[in-house]
Amino acid sequence: MLKNNIKVILLAFITSIAFSINFCIVTDEAAQEGFQKIYSLMSSINRLILSFDTVSLASILMLILLFIFYKKADIGINSVRTRILSTVLSIMLSLSIVIGGCFYQYGAIDLLNKGIVQSLKTFIAVFGYALFFYYMINFVSVKYGSRQIIYNNFKISIFEKNHSLIIIAVILLLAWLPSIWAYYPAMFMGDSEDIIYMSYNYPTGLINTVDLVNEDVYITNHHSVAYTLFIGAVLKFIRYRGGVDNQGIFLCAMFQCIISALVLSYSCIYCARQLKNTPMAIAAMLFYSLCPWIPKYAIMITKDTLFADFILLFGIIIHKECIISKGHFTINKICIITGLAVSIFLMRKNGIFVVIFTLIVVLLIYKDYRRKICMCIAVLAGVYIIYGNVLLPMCGITGGSVREALSIPFQQTARYVKYHDEEVTPEERNAIDGVLHYDALGDVYSGTVSDPVKDTFRVGAGGEELIEYFRTWFIMFFKHPETYATATMNNIYGYFYPVVNDILKLYRTSEGSMQNANRDGYFAFSNIYDDIHIWARDLISLYDILWTRLPMLNIFMTSAFYVWIPIICLFLKIINKDKAGFVFAGVYIVLILTALAGPCNAIDYERYIFPCILGFPTILGVALSGEKK
Repeated sequence: MLKNNIKVILLAFITSIAFSINFCIVTDEAAQEGFQKIYSLMSSINRLILSFDTVSLASILMLILLFIFYKKADIGINSVRTRILSTVLSIMLSLSIVIGGCFYQYGAIDLLNKGIVQSLKTFIAVFGYALFFYYMINFVSVKYGSRQIIYNNFKISIFEKNHSLIIIAVILLLAWLPSIWAYYPAMFMGDSEDIIYMSYNYPTGLINTVDLVNEDVYITNHHSVAYTLFIGAVLKFIRYRGGVDNQGIFLCAMFQCIISALVLSYSCIYCARQLKNTPMAIAAMLFYSLCPWIPKYAIMITKDTLFADFILLFGIIIHKECIISKGHFTINKICIITGLAVSIFLMRKNGIFVVIFTLIVVLLIYKDYRRKICMCIAVLAGVYIIYGNVLLPMCGITGGSVREALSIPFQQTARYVKYHDEEVTPEERNAIDGVLHYDALGDVYSGTVSDPVKDTFRVGAGGEELIEYFRTWFIMFFKHPETYATATMNNIYGYFYPVVNDILKLYRTSEGSMQNANRDGYFAFSNIYDDIHIWARDLISLYDILWTRLPMLNIFMTSAFYVWIPIICLFLKIINKDKAGFVFAGVYIVLILTALAGPCNAIDYERYIFPCILGFPTILGVALSGEKK
């Protein structure tokens, strides 16, 4: 008993030290103060000690809480498989905290290995965080992962009624009503004005990024053509009926609202009925009702809302069929899954990777039913190819620019040019300049967003120029691989390191985007600016601030939280050999991978992982449940 308590105290102490480390370099003056031999070992040790900045009371509370945590978590792990996977995941989590924190605070990670003291601080921090996450993962996997959680004696009638879907959807709509009313007619975002302009075939800045197939057609597949046509059809119909633009865009927002409410209602019912986890279903309802992101995106003029709805529905149906029929999909289910998959990539092009890779995983796991799954994959691939290469060109619609898929290499090249311009040879410069405006790269490079670099892309760059660029890009990698790694990490660390997002920017962006949509006099969108609506928006902003500032609550306002949940879910499903859960988590893992290849760090944009936010309660429900053996 004494030996175990000493172990727990030691673990708590090591972790508390890791939590309190500051990676800022301690100056020579501070480290040497009080020592006669200023360059002695004593001053080096003092440099390390001065890096611990937790105040006394917080240290005491931290030690007590960590002692309790390790006491509870030290329940013994017998499975080698669990130990290995838990170790891998805990190291991943630990590195994300340390590396991400260094990027966020100092804009680089060279501080982590700048001398012996800094390297020692890095080791202590990584080790301490890894210990904490290792025991946390083990506790969850042993306590909950090895068996299905069933709440047979805890049911609420709201989830058991014949009309539960409608009832819960109405409750959610009522919860969102303040936002619907305050932000009338809708929320706009950066892409909204382009979508609206394209819906009327008005020119946008996007036409400067591509060679138009038809000079008279200004619609491009940069944004969802299906969503663009939907917005245009509603706006034109309302105008035809004598209505105004506000009414038309409000109708679009309400359509999205109703779809989202129905899908989220279905996910709550799924948690209660299929996952047998009524508390999670209640938590899901509360989350969907109270989280500030949900109603704002529900009424936002963006393809991301419907995309997230379809992803969640697709994942649930796949998971349900894997549990009930063990992958023996009926023709009806195959048709539903195929229809949802098509809807997903019609909303966002990267959706094709999500659905195809998910179905490939299903194919590999449930081999007895490969014919139907192969048929589904073939149909999806055929529809995708015909849609992008036949149907859109026939209508004169131009596909999106190739630059949209090249954020990672473009960022790496721009950082290389910014910091190692003197090492670039004339041949390398010409190869880069054939695709990107070389002289502008160093000035426009931003570590957390690739759009400024992509804006220098030469529209006329074709296959030969791209081949030469990538040959040069590959050669330059071996000169400074650390520059490439830093460029990539700087653009993605927000997906793994928890930074509280500025949710107030959504309304600021909405106002600016709405004004931009009105800039040429084609449209007349506007929020209502009487006192009562202004007060309502201010009260909602105050509510949003509470979510970003209150401890524990603000974790729900970080993008990284919603990225790590599906990752942890995936590891738990591997540990417990839950095939259906593995497939469901895989849907969101592939989605996250596509987001990492995107243009923006998640500290600025949460919309690329909005499907993870929308699916969070269901992902957590799946993580804490198990496939029936």
